[in-house]
Amino acid sequence: MIGIVLSMFDTCVGPKILLKYPNSIKSNYLDHIPKLMDVFEAGFIVYEFGNLKTANYVFEVINPGARGNKDTLMISILSIQEQYQLNLNSFKDIIEYFVKEITNMKDLYKGLHFEDIKGGTKEYKKLKKLVNSFYNFLPKEDAVAEPKLRQKLTFELSTLGKSAIISQLSKLKSVNMTIP
Repeated sequence: MIGIVLSMFDTCVGPKILLKYPNSIKSNYLDHIPKLMDVFEAGFIVYEFGNLKTANYVFEVINPGARGNKDTLMISILSIQEQYQLNLNSFKDIIEYFVKEITNMKDLYKGLHFEDIKGGTKEYKKLKKLVNSFYNFLPKEDAVAEPKLRQKLTFELSTLGKSAIISQLSKLKSVNMTIP
C-alpha cells in the first residue's frame, strides 16, 4: 500500500495527523509518523520501521497568529509492503514540489486551524483537495511492481516518472480550485 499523510505540530497536543490518504490505512502504521516531527526539524527524511517505510519532508508555513508566526508541517509518502521495497529516496523531487505548492497557498493557516478560524473550512477543503490530488498522482503498487513477484526487490521511481507526476501536479494550478 502506498499512502500520503500530512502531519502538523499542534502547540497543545504535539504532532498530529491532519490528513491521510487512503483512509483505509491502519492506525498502528500511522502512530510512528507524526512523532518524527519531534526528532527532525526540517528537510527530507527517509524512515523505516518494520514493514513501514516513509519519505518525509518537514517544513514551515506562515501563520500570522501563531507563536513565531509559523506552523510546522510534515508531508509523508508511506509504503507498507512485505513483498518488495520501494526506494522512497526517489520521491524527494516530488515531495519538494508538493511542499512548494502547499507553502504558496494563500491563507493556508486558516485551513490548518479551520475549527478555530472563521473562513477556515473553505481553506481546509482546498488543502484537502491538494493533498488528495497529490495522492492520486502517485504510482500505485501495481505500477511499480508485479504483485505476483515473490523475490524481495527494490524499486524506485524513474526520472521520467518523477517528471510526469510533477507535470500533472503543475496542471492543477491552472484548474480553478474554488469550492462551491
